[in-house]
Amino acid sequence: MPVNDDDLRLISQPALTALVVPVGLLVVLVSALFVPVLSVVVGQPIDYGMRLYFAEALHNGTFSQQIPAKLVTPHVLYERLVILLYQLTPAVGFRGAGFLVAFGFYILLALVLYWLFVEMVGTPTGLRAGMIYAVSVIVLMLVTPITLFTPTNLYFGYIGINVYHSPTILLLKPFAVALFYLSYRILDRRLTGRRWFMLACLVLVSVLCVEAKPSYGVVLVPVVLVASLCQKRRHHSPDWLLLVGGIVAPIGLMLGGQALSYGTEHLEVAPLAVFDAWSTRFNSDASANLLPKFTLSILFPLVVYITHFARAKRTPYPNLAWLGFGFGAAYTYLLAESDRVEFGNLTWCGQIALFVLFVMSAIFFLEQNRRVLSAGVPEKTPAFMLCLGVSALHLVSGIVWYEVHLSEMPIVDMQFKLW
Repeated sequence: MPVNDDDLRLISQPALTALVVPVGLLVVLVSALFVPVLSVVVGQPIDYGMRLYFAEALHNGTFSQQIPAKLVTPHVLYERLVILLYQLTPAVGFRGAGFLVAFGFYILLALVLYWLFVEMVGTPTGLRAGMIYAVSVIVLMLVTPITLFTPTNLYFGYIGINVYHSPTILLLKPFAVALFYLSYRILDRRLTGRRWFMLACLVLVSVLCVEAKPSYGVVLVPVVLVASLCQKRRHHSPDWLLLVGGIVAPIGLMLGGQALSYGTEHLEVAPLAVFDAWSTRFNSDASANLLPKFTLSILFPLVVYITHFARAKRTPYPNLAWLGFGFGAAYTYLLAESDRVEFGNLTWCGQIALFVLFVMSAIFFLEQNRRVLSAGVPEKTPAFMLCLGVSALHLVSGIVWYEVHLSEMPIVDMQFKLW
């Protein structure tokens, strides 16, 4: 529901200022926050170092000779972009190109998230509302599971929300949240514009989403199919051309092609096998207290949904996001690759689905409380304060996670000595 003038009547700043100033500040803050941590992780062997090694091998035409089969992955968008930037500016080197590509996607992610707030909550008509959007974006890019109760373990056993060591999950995020939003609009039959142009845009975003990392493609396809079947039973069909032609078919074809080149014969149903392998290999408590860790991973979306249950159950996009997280969590906890269980590649499905759920829960929370956030209504309800308090715990945990990366990079302990 868009924010109207009555909702934000106390905000008198021009609408242009309300958009331009917060976006400019957002870009500055994203740069100040993520350039330092990116400068650290881009020099680490896992995963940036490995991906840059892939990019150099692809550029030199020696990929098949240099890269062990066990390390080969079917998604190489990051590598292709690094090669392209390196060819345009060879002086930066592969590491410099890798840094610039990742930095560009941090900016892109921030802008996509801000755009989603504008689209789903409403165009800010005052500076205060625009600043709230910008701060919300920064928070969403920093939050992690609430790890304050396990200070010596900030990752294993939780479902991550924001990790810094993986360039591929970074590239996936803006495409995933955009594709979720577009899917929701198609299912709700509110995606307007020239139909064939929209179809072309959907195909492009779908292809880039899977080429960045297939983790969200395998989540989104069953989500939109289940949701469309439910709508059909209620005699409210979506736009099948856009849904199938723009999302399901391109993602399905991309995933099929990747499966043929990558192989899925080692994929097996192995409940909790990844967490057991992490516990054994890294001497961690990855498989301990999984239910509390799961709850602390999803606490903010869970509290938002429960405290706003009457409206949440009637609002399509939170339910669609929860359905997506259900599939992502199932892949995380139930599936594994038998020949490389410790890689935990299926856990990325849960991570990206949880990130999308956090984004949609924040948007829903802001939409339900927009009068409070715009200072139109001074009283703050217990539900509002509870959600804000839980989000603060996620943010504090995220700040701890961020600070640790600046000093020692905990994921380095996961080096698999692959070569």
